[in-house]
Amino acid sequence: MPLDRSKPIWILGIGAFGRAVSNALADEDFNVEGFVQTTPTSTEIDGRPVFSLDRVPARAQLVLGIFNRETPYDEILGTCAAAGVENVLMPWEVYPLISQHLGWRYWLSDPRYIHAHKQRTSLVETIWADEESRETYRRILQFRAGEDVDYASFRHADEQYFNSITLAEHTRDRGCYVDCGAYDGDTYLRYLQKVGEPSRAILLEPDRSNFRQLVARTAAMKSDVICLPLAVSDNLVSLRFTETSGEASSVGDHGTVVVQAIALDQLMASQRVGFLKLDVEGAEKAALHGAKTILARDRPVVTMSLYHRPEDMWELPEILHEYCKNYSFYLRQHYFNSFDSVLYAIPRLC
Repeated sequence: MPLDRSKPIWILGIGAFGRAVSNALADEDFNVEGFVQTTPTSTEIDGRPVFSLDRVPARAQLVLGIFNRETPYDEILGTCAAAGVENVLMPWEVYPLISQHLGWRYWLSDPRYIHAHKQRTSLVETIWADEESRETYRRILQFRAGEDVDYASFRHADEQYFNSITLAEHTRDRGCYVDCGAYDGDTYLRYLQKVGEPSRAILLEPDRSNFRQLVARTAAMKSDVICLPLAVSDNLVSLRFTETSGEASSVGDHGTVVVQAIALDQLMASQRVGFLKLDVEGAEKAALHGAKTILARDRPVVTMSLYHRPEDMWELPEILHEYCKNYSFYLRQHYFNSFDSVLYAIPRLC
């Protein structure tokens, strides 16, 4: 149901996304009445009142201003229905109206954008190695197009990155462990627990605060660990970067600092890669292009985020399928609202 400019709008959620949606709608001359929380923690946000859900009229226009991996949308809709509020507009219904204000918001897009790439997604669906991956792929696309809201609360029981898909014997100790977007070293510590020490670990993290934590956390390790304050791309280049001192730092034109990026083909020219993890907040495509040689030469296990940009759902599998010959490809969902979906590329035994 489209938004009615003549009627007031309430925004469910007072976080950064909800506030951005509120400001964007106001800029487009919509009548934003205020914010809504199930149990209000404030009385006013950005000059607008905060209401409890039970004070929202049953026929109100309630825009869902929550966009994260923590709170499943189907559960939120259930809470709204229990309160008698059923006219809830989802983020993908509102995004086309205010995308110029919100900019890039991970996988969020106009549902028509997904439908426009149906031919490509149909081809990508054929590359998955098991029915679980094919079903996951279909449901993620349907969810993001607003056609399968129940998928919001689904996630696989498998541990992210190190699970039955990646821990087969032939994937162990095949060379360097390379972690792009290493954050504070949390993923590498899980690698040590699940797999054991690699011949060497190369951990890349361009966010300065995260990098300091990474260095401190790995300093006492006896294993051969090299921490580098670098991003990854398709070449040696300086990039604008937005630091969040958290998990969402990213490369982008609006970044406030400049970081150095390098192609993995350059960095790992003389070292064999056995396990490659890519979680680089939307820069995965450029990173893959910069790793074409090592992917063919070393045939590493690859684990890669598949939720940072809408087009990642078809572009990244297409690239890996081209660069990684004689591989099996899997897809698993590790958090809510289709966040933390991961593509697993596993070399087949030759």
